[in-house]
Amino acid sequence: MRWILSNHVNESNYWQLEGAAHSMEIRYSKHAQSFRMNTGEKRLYFMERTGFFQSKLLITSEYHVMAAECYFFKSKFAGILLIHNEKYEFRADGYQLSVWRKDKILLGHTIIENLESLDIFEFGALLFSFTSIQQQQNYKNMLPTQNFSNSSMHVPNS
Repeated sequence: MRWILSNHVNESNYWQLEGAAHSMEIRYSKHAQSFRMNTGEKRLYFMERTGFFQSKLLITSEYHVMAAECYFFKSKFAGILLIHNEKYEFRADGYQLSVWRKDKILLGHTIIENLESLDIFEFGALLFSFTSIQQQQNYKNMLPTQNFSNSSMHVPNS
């Protein structure tokens, strides 16, 4: 998968995730420190940077519900991401961002063009969005499938 900066209009950057099972678009506003994630349904998120000794990025929904917390190591491109009480570790090497679950199993990786030029908020928006879609895909793959075809159904004779 790859994040592509598709447009820049009125101080907003428009990003598209190529290669994902479902289309995803992000509109990031530096001025408002917010982003709108569109995966078929649209969600608005706000970001706030806190912490003095350790930098932390808080991501809240438009309803002021905590969506994620992101703790950064010395580099703004490495750290810990908490989403829905699940812990992930992330690290960017070059242009590639990799995200691992807490049991060190790779959740996924993506390429982000112009990675080094992103501020902490724009990087956080792309990290959160990518991890969310990977998390959803992971949950779908773990669900048991059921066969509801007519051949498997037995209807007793009356």
